[in-house]
Amino acid sequence: MEKPKGRALWFALLNVVFMVFTPNATLAAQLPYSDGALQRPPVMDQSEALVHSVAVNNWLNSNFEGLAEAEYQAVVERLYAILGSMVQNEYQSSGLLIPESVNPVMPLLFSWAGRLGIIGASEVGDALRAQSDSVTSSGPAPEPPPGFEVTAELPHLRIASESLGWQVSIPYFFMVGMVGPLPNAPERTAEILMVSTLHAPHLEVEGHSQATILLVVDKTDPSQFEANWVSAFQLDSNARNQSDLVGSGSVYPGLSLPPNMHSEAHIWSNGELSFAALYSGVSGTFEANHDHFRDFVRNLVY
Repeated sequence: MEKPKGRALWFALLNVVFMVFTPNATLAAQLPYSDGALQRPPVMDQSEALVHSVAVNNWLNSNFEGLAEAEYQAVVERLYAILGSMVQNEYQSSGLLIPESVNPVMPLLFSWAGRLGIIGASEVGDALRAQSDSVTSSGPAPEPPPGFEVTAELPHLRIASESLGWQVSIPYFFMVGMVGPLPNAPERTAEILMVSTLHAPHLEVEGHSQATILLVVDKTDPSQFEANWVSAFQLDSNARNQSDLVGSGSVYPGLSLPPNMHSEAHIWSNGELSFAALYSGVSGTFEANHDHFRDFVRNLVY
C-alpha cells in the first residue's frame, strides 16, 4: 500500500521536540472553519474514493491481524485520504459536510482508523453510524489519555484538557496524531496535541499529503517558554513578527527543513498558560490548508 509522502520529516522533528477568511454561509452554520480547503480539488473523485474504500476495507479484513504497529501510519493516512476526498466531494456537490444520508462506508473507515490507534476516530464513526444504515459496531477503540476528553459533536471533534483547562473543536475529518502530556515535561506542566488536515496534492514534488498542526500548552514562564520553543522548532529569532492571530503573541516563519517544506509558528500567553502552535506542510499542501490552521488557532478556548 503506497504511503503518502511528506510525513517522515514531522516525526524527525518530534524527536527534537521531545528532547528538550470569510466562510461560506452554509459551512458557517455547521462549523466555525473556513471552506477554502474543502473547495479545492480532492485527491480522489467520488468514484475513485469509493473504489479505494472497498479495496482498503478488503485489505484490512485480510491483513489487519498481521500488521505491525510500525505499519499503522501508512494505512491510516490512506484512510484519511479517502475520507477527506469523500467529504470534499460531498461538500462541493451539496454544500454539506455530512450528507443527509451517510454512506455506511464512512463510519466503517473511521472505525478502522480507531482500531489502528487514532484517538477520536471511533467516536466519529459511531456518530456517523447513527446517521446511516450501518449496523456494524466500531470495535475496540483507543482511550484518550487520563485528563483528556475527546468527544464527537458532529461536525466537530472536541478535544479538551481537564488538567490545564484548554479545549479546541476541529473538523471531524481531521486526524488526531497525538494528544497527551508532553514527554519529558516535569510534573505534567506541558501538554501536546498533533492533528493533521485534509490531504492536498503537492506542487513541487510528486504525491499528496496532509499538513500538520502541532500545539504545545504549558504552565510556565512565557518568555522562557517562547525561547525554548523557538530553539526546539529551529526558528529564527530575528524573523519574529507580531502575530495577527493572538494579540500580543509572536509569529515566526520557516523551519530548517528541505526547501519544499513550509511552516509557520505562533507563540503566545494568556498570563496563566503559554501556547505554541506550529503549522507545517509540503508545498501545495501547506497553502491548501493554511486557512484551517488559522481557524484552529482561533477556535482554541482557554
